[in-house]
Amino acid sequence: MNRAYCRRNAFSVISRVEIKGASWALTPDIGLNPGLVAIIGARGCGKTALADMIALGCDAFPGKYNGQSFLSRANADSYLAGAEVSVSWQDGGDPVLRPLDHHPRNEWDSYPRARYLSQQFVDELCSSAGMTDALLGEIERVIFEAHPLPDRNGAGAATIR
Repeated sequence: MNRAYCRRNAFSVISRVEIKGASWALTPDIGLNPGLVAIIGARGCGKTALADMIALGCDAFPGKYNGQSFLSRANADSYLAGAEVSVSWQDGGDPVLRPLDHHPRNEWDSYPRARYLSQQFVDELCSSAGMTDALLGEIERVIFEAHPLPDRNGAGAATIR
């Protein structure tokens, strides 16, 4: 991602994620690269857990827990009692602090600062034969929203199909 773009939009770039009050978190303080687009790691290393916690800290976690999500499974086993996630933004504003053992915010003034495509959501979109219009639409939206209009060189969702 263009570094100048990241600086101009520092309010929308996550710089740090902290997991507080969770003795099970082996790396409770994680600095993030401003161009982060994926979380990669071995099976069982906590990729989904980290993604779920970031989504919760961005008020972007789905309105109801998916039974397969980390937050849902860990909540059922009481691992999240008293734990919180703190998400800091590159613009230096106040970090957002959310309890991990609480359902996602559904308040009228809650606005998601990120878009979260859970693994289950993507699996569902990919379940039918071939790429679906819904999956292609989500991929295009994520890609094109990451780049300012002048930097797209006239490209848009309709021009690549």
